[in-house]
Amino acid sequence: MKFILKTEASRSIGFGHLKRLEVLATELIARGHQVLFIHFFSQEYMSDLEFESICLQEPKDFATYCFENDVLLLDEPAFPKSHYSYLDSITSIGIDELSDLRYHLDVHICSTLLGLN
Repeated sequence: MKFILKTEASRSIGFGHLKRLEVLATELIARGHQVLFIHFFSQEYMSDLEFESICLQEPKDFATYCFENDVLLLDEPAFPKSHYSYLDSITSIGIDELSDLRYHLDVHICSTLLGLN
């Protein structure tokens, strides 16, 4: 299967989301799956990844990757609402507290109890 992993990382956002996805990527690759990290604003930190990563320029680029891959693993609390409609074309799995996004996902995994109602 082909997985895309979407997150952002910076000094202000932090690196926990990225590190969590790196662990998952390592296991997915070990099981024979393809993995690609995608992001919009984190080139400075994603360029050091041991995995393939692409900096997207336009929202339509995100839509293209959703259509071309099997599963989206998303760990990004500030995922833009304007991108929610693209999730209809891909199996989507969200990790952590994802605000309203959790209602648009196929699977929502919460790793902590913060933000739960």
